[in-house]
Amino acid sequence: MKKRILFTAVIIALITVSIAVLPVFAAKTKVTVWNFSQEQKGYYDEMAAKFEAENPNIEIEWLTYALDQYKTSLPMALRGDSGPDIFYLAPETDPYNFLENNWIQPIGDYLDDEYLAMFDEREMIEGKMYFDNELYTLPNFDSFVRLNGMMFYNKNVMEKAGLDPEKDVPKTFSEFRSVLKTITEAGNGQYYGIAWAGKPASEMHRILIGMFGSSTVASADARFGYPGFDYRDGQFKSASEEHQEVYNLMQGIVDDRSIVPGWSSMDKPTARSLFAQGRTAFYFDGEWMQSVWQGLGYEDFTYGDDFGIASAPYPDDGRKAYMAMNLSHGTIFVSNFTEDLDATMKVYKWIHGKEFMGGILENSYYIPGNKAISTENLSDYRKRILELAANYTVPAPEPVSNNRYVSAVQWPEYHPDAFETMAAALTGDVDYVEEASLYDQKMQEALERNIKKAQDEGYDVSLDDYMFPDWNPLDK
Repeated sequence: MKKRILFTAVIIALITVSIAVLPVFAAKTKVTVWNFSQEQKGYYDEMAAKFEAENPNIEIEWLTYALDQYKTSLPMALRGDSGPDIFYLAPETDPYNFLENNWIQPIGDYLDDEYLAMFDEREMIEGKMYFDNELYTLPNFDSFVRLNGMMFYNKNVMEKAGLDPEKDVPKTFSEFRSVLKTITEAGNGQYYGIAWAGKPASEMHRILIGMFGSSTVASADARFGYPGFDYRDGQFKSASEEHQEVYNLMQGIVDDRSIVPGWSSMDKPTARSLFAQGRTAFYFDGEWMQSVWQGLGYEDFTYGDDFGIASAPYPDDGRKAYMAMNLSHGTIFVSNFTEDLDATMKVYKWIHGKEFMGGILENSYYIPGNKAISTENLSDYRKRILELAANYTVPAPEPVSNNRYVSAVQWPEYHPDAFETMAAALTGDVDYVEEASLYDQKMQEALERNIKKAQDEGYDVSLDDYMFPDWNPLDK
């Protein structure tokens, strides 16, 4: 009997030891990331595989949707208390709806000062990255490099006209008009000083964003659709003397016949092609133009050899403003329904970190918001864009930083708008001051009417929320 008991005890002990030495496999945590950038899908999948190899306890399920599908699938999933752990929002999507529905959560407790120091402090403001003084998101891309209204100059055409493209790039309005006239006269119909598109009339924004951005306080942020609005007192002023000075310059260029004939019926691709073909010396557009010209078939038309970029000229009595850039809110958020916040935040920090964002930059998808990334290997073109952004842009006032509920106020729209008004005046169809004054009146009435509508809906907003009395667009 004792032997049987002893035998049984030995067997139990052996089984216990065997169980104890069995390898323990930790369960993987799946972190789901949703986005809509299909052109970057290959990069996302590649980087996710690399992350998983370095973090074997975390699996990333990176799902990429078509944008139209994404706009409906994401809210639908979140309404059902499910969906991704991390998700991207388009820059134009208002995050307040996601905040009000309790779909996103703050992330500040997981980010120390050393990590946050990698991002531009000018972007880390209430209403963009912070909501109710809590950090919810980070800059995914650099708001200050989304430049439009840049002055491109064709070096070959300038040299044909006897000008030095290193020394004779105009800085003031009078220099600009004079250089255009000189080039046009030298071209004798073969090439002209400038081309801009006037069809549709709204295409005038490409040159006017630059001109307004250097010479008018009220339209310093025309880049983002607020031409004529003066944040200092909340009034529209596109008929101001500063705006009239821009009109006088443009009218002078037309009167001098320094612009390619037929501009009012010229579309954007034509104007862009004329510049690359050497038919015009100057053209205004955005930081994306090098890839645009390549897409149009001008692969050999390159920055440095064939063209340069400068900021728009300013009035003869001095610059009145730098280009005011409206900041984008962060575009990557953490869902309130994530089950393992530690794992999710590890992935979130990695997405915004130097390795992941460095690859974004290297692949030329966009300029990331992480400022710790080396730009040493960027092309000369990209480096020039960064230089212009650093020297000629300032943050625009952000009404949401005064009051988050201004997002409930619809920004007014009136046509002809400030750009269309300029086009109509240059063709002689209207008087600029009269039409611009009408635009100011209609926009002011519409804004105040929309504020009243939001008030009636229960939102505590007023015109004061749009005012920044001490703002100076020359303060760098």
